[in-house]
Amino acid sequence: MGEFIRSYPWAGSSIGEPYVWPQALRTVVRILLTTGHPTLIMWGPDLTCLYNDAFSHSLGPEKHPSILGAPGRRAWEEVWPLVGSQIERVLRGEGAVWAENQRVPMIRHGELQEVYWTYSYSPIDEPASPHGIGGVLATCAETTE
Repeated sequence: MGEFIRSYPWAGSSIGEPYVWPQALRTVVRILLTTGHPTLIMWGPDLTCLYNDAFSHSLGPEKHPSILGAPGRRAWEEVWPLVGSQIERVLRGEGAVWAENQRVPMIRHGELQEVYWTYSYSPIDEPASPHGIGGVLATCAETTE
């Protein structure tokens, strides 16, 4: 994913080229790329998606690599009714969210699959952003048997 992120045409995105990204985003992207834990970042007003190799393994061809740089609400349209309010809570500065073995059906391999996750949505601090939160860090593990 490091190569995908480096070669992505960020200039046309809502977050712009990496050299203008706030330090908080650059730091969290480095963490994202160096951890072995499935991780997703949703950044800025559009909740622009960035994710790592470990996260890509749980995505079907409908999402990987097409959700890279995509607005979060569009990338996760089928799950937004379940998780959107949790993400919005984090963005309002109301703290992190934790869910264990949560059913979050998602489209993979051409069908809506029953998928279970243990996940956390954590705020990424950015003083210039509303409520001081620039984005959400999602760490997760698929627990579907």
